[in-house]
Amino acid sequence: MVHGVLDVHAVAARDLKKTKLIGKINPYLTMRIDQIKQRTQAHSQTNDPSFNEHFKFDIIDGQDKLYLELFDDKTGPDAEIGTAVVDLSKTFASGTFDAWVQLQRPHTGQPSGEVRLVLQFFAMVMRPPIGTAMLMLRRSMLTSVMRLAQGAHGLNALADQGVQQGVQQPMQQPLQQPMQQPFQQPMQQPMQPPMQPPVYAMVPQQPPPPMPVSAYAVAQPMYAQPMPQPAYTYGAQPPQPMYAMAPQQPPPVFMAPPAYGVPQPMYPTAPPPPQTFYR
Repeated sequence: MVHGVLDVHAVAARDLKKTKLIGKINPYLTMRIDQIKQRTQAHSQTNDPSFNEHFKFDIIDGQDKLYLELFDDKTGPDAEIGTAVVDLSKTFASGTFDAWVQLQRPHTGQPSGEVRLVLQFFAMVMRPPIGTAMLMLRRSMLTSVMRLAQGAHGLNALADQGVQQGVQQPMQQPLQQPMQQPFQQPMQQPMQPPMQPPVYAMVPQQPPPPMPVSAYAVAQPMYAQPMPQPAYTYGAQPPQPMYAMAPQQPPPVFMAPPAYGVPQPMYPTAPPPPQTFYR
């Protein structure tokens, strides 16, 4: 599918044939693709006009012909000078076109001049509509599912065939009884004494060697331990030291002075101390 933009550059024309006996023509060029038609400005009194104009056409699939018509602009109906058809298929393939296009008379087919065209085609990638994209996606998914189903059906057929063969094969073979072997007494193994646990000899332990006395060892002095202090309760009075009390002496005896003429009382006196005689 071809889709894009065609840029048409009408450069110039040359050797145009006159449509009247006296004077020169006033040529202009028309271009048509399908139903889209465009034209250049008319150039007065010249047989070799220089158009130098650009035109753009939107191209879709099926539009591969460019129709050219050259007219003479005059007071009455415009006279047709020549026509040409350009095939755009090569331009779509290569992207460019630059050449002089031969014009011919519409009725006689005789040459009536040339037109230079420069074409450039800018292709665009067509994206399918959303509905078409979804339809294509569904078709691809359906195809994948059908292929998977066919593969699973083939695997199931192979599995069923293998099961049938496995069932039929043992049925075809006769049932064979295993041969009975004569009874044989098992050979008695000689009795072996139970294994005694190994006895390990105890290795006598050596006393540790004496620690060498260093020559620098010096006896440290022994200090008296401090006396324990009495524990006091917070707020209590500490005990007072006890002091030795001196013996109390009896109070002295005062004797009243003697009164004259009054008999004095007789107080007992202490016996005299014994006398010790030394020889």
